[in-house]
Amino acid sequence: VLGTEWGGMNEVMFNLYNVTGNPAFLKAGYAFNHWSWSAPLASAVDDLAGNHANTHIPEVIGNARGYELTGNLTDRDITMYFFDAVTTNHSFATGGSNDGEHWGPALRLGDELNANTEESCTQYNMLKVARHLFQWSAEAAYADFYERAILNGILGNQNLLDPDTPSFIYMLPLGGGGIKKPEQFSKMSDSIYFRAPDDTAIFVNQFVSSTVSWTVPCANTSARAGPCEIQLTQVTDFPVSNDSTTELEIEVTGQPQAVAVRVRVPAWAGSRGSDVRLNGVAVELEAAGSGGYLEVERVWASGDRLRVHFPMHLWASPIQDDRAEFNGTMAWMYGPLVLAGLSTSEYFVPASDPFNPSDFISRDSDSALVFSAKGKLDHQATSALKFIPLYQVMEEAYTVYYHTRGSSVVPYNPKGAVIPTKSPSDFEFLNGASEAPFRRDASSSGVTLRTGDPGQQTQINSVHAIIGGKDRSISNIHLQFRYVAGYTPPAGREARAANLSVVLLNASSQEMVATIYTSPPLGNYSYDDFTGYSPFIQVAADGLRVANDSPLMLAFIISNNQRNLQIPVEDLTNGFAANVTWHNGAKEH
Repeated sequence: VLGTEWGGMNEVMFNLYNVTGNPAFLKAGYAFNHWSWSAPLASAVDDLAGNHANTHIPEVIGNARGYELTGNLTDRDITMYFFDAVTTNHSFATGGSNDGEHWGPALRLGDELNANTEESCTQYNMLKVARHLFQWSAEAAYADFYERAILNGILGNQNLLDPDTPSFIYMLPLGGGGIKKPEQFSKMSDSIYFRAPDDTAIFVNQFVSSTVSWTVPCANTSARAGPCEIQLTQVTDFPVSNDSTTELEIEVTGQPQAVAVRVRVPAWAGSRGSDVRLNGVAVELEAAGSGGYLEVERVWASGDRLRVHFPMHLWASPIQDDRAEFNGTMAWMYGPLVLAGLSTSEYFVPASDPFNPSDFISRDSDSALVFSAKGKLDHQATSALKFIPLYQVMEEAYTVYYHTRGSSVVPYNPKGAVIPTKSPSDFEFLNGASEAPFRRDASSSGVTLRTGDPGQQTQINSVHAIIGGKDRSISNIHLQFRYVAGYTPPAGREARAANLSVVLLNASSQEMVATIYTSPPLGNYSYDDFTGYSPFIQVAADGLRVANDSPLMLAFIISNNQRNLQIPVEDLTNGFAANVTWHNGAKEH
């Protein structure tokens, strides 16, 4: 059972124990704990790679509940280190994690920028982990995570083009040219407020128009004094407003004693420009600094108003990948909001330092969240690349993470040039294609390009722009590849095999310029009954005359039909042996 996705049964059993007091439920809850998986976490070891995310996040929620009911410190340590490991080593700017429902190696998210990032169920369950941790510590960092995950990973999962039937998605693509696919959500009114155990303080954690009421101690403790209550109404146009984060309106019943209102100071707020006013008068507070709480404690009266403003600013969120080739790969944020560039390319070189986006990104409207960025998109100067918050993206093609050093270039050489194809980082995976491990042999360490699932048409792009220059055209492209085909039908049955085309794309628009090869059906070499990869299939496209004064990119387009392919990366030899030669003079395409 523990090897399946068993859905957090430990939490269910612990909750039944809490309700009934029956120790059999407590024992059953611990029987569901998968110690062989969680033991490394208890020792502060990040061993998440390769694990199915939404099998284990509910288990950790159970660990959190176990600690709350029993005081078991191992449960506590598992929960706390798990959250730290996911958010520090495996998370995107949205607060989400995982690729194809699984975690990869720590600090290797550069390999996961494709259409299968960030399963929505895992985002929901990580919110539950953060809620438990906040209730233990009242640390603002957990509320910061909650805000980022809600605004980007939960709101980002919806498409509201039809207001009567909004659709939600299963995966949230964060690489180039994301396509939204119609699944779920809730928790929109969850964790806005928390109160202190003795009812003497309320925490305002999220800036959402809402009302909360709670009973508080009365100043007059006489039995005839009756109940005392405070009602707090939050009115906000966050995150659109430029001049107010939130305004809190107070109403009281009875004569409550002094109560503290603690408003989260977001980690994104910075150290300057915050403004707090009580009934229109500036309040001098000890600097809480970002990542804490500002506190106003007083005997509140009906009609009191507390206005709080934390200026939002632009900042960079580098991808969690410690390899040199990804040290310029990042998303840009506005306050807690992940910004999405409306482009099909993931290569954008800003006009200035990419770590200081306020120097090249500007907000274009006081009433709408619309931004423009100056720089070069795929080596082509652009006066204004448009950005909007990820949660506002509906059906547009978009990119969240940009490679800010630009794509690697294959420049003109009179003798021809090699197109790098020896690593998964040489490729961009679209529409369900991905990197996947398989069998090693003399030419390949076992890393493969997986073409998605049956029924999908997917795409794998080279990330290296081919630039011939003025009056030059591509004359020849040669390469080779091998494959195995998955979903082998049983004996006596047939399944329509996959087809693969090799094409040239305009690097900026991603429009197809030329098809240079179309394969026959590929299905004779089985993944399921593996005896070896296919022999090399040779692609020799000669006499092309494809204009190359603008950057072009090589791409594979795959129609999986009723099968799929895994193409080994020939990283132990010379990749796909891809090379290009040019012609000087007239062009035909």
